[in-house]
Amino acid sequence: MKLKISFLLLIACSTLSSCSIIDDKEEGEELQGNWKLIEINDDAVYDPFACPRETRIILKEENLIKTTYYDPAADCIEKVSTGSWEYLEDDQYAIEILPEIGQTEGRIDFESINIFNFFTRSNDKVLIFTFERI
Repeated sequence: MKLKISFLLLIACSTLSSCSIIDDKEEGEELQGNWKLIEINDDAVYDPFACPRETRIILKEENLIKTTYYDPAADCIEKVSTGSWEYLEDDQYAIEILPEIGQTEGRIDFESINIFNFFTRSNDKVLIFTFERI
């Protein structure tokens, strides 16, 4: 069963060849900017104390990009309390770069990315949208 998406995702124009806005798209639909939504996972549960281990790209509503590196050995509870999970708030968006992609310290080459996950939260429910470059 295809699920409807009722949110906007803005990928910063300065990092991708063109802007992509997703509004009421379904699985399998193509998006602007050569991206296709390939999966919607609505079984995830928000856990504010989970220890993040991957690099995440944070896109704030001003279209500024902040790259955050998480140290798996660090105190995750402290990281949560200092706002490392703020990307799940309503006014921010996040892209998780999947481990297979590879990245260079401090900089990510968006042209080499072929798949990514987008996370959004409503109360304690997390939706994970997986996109693939076409």
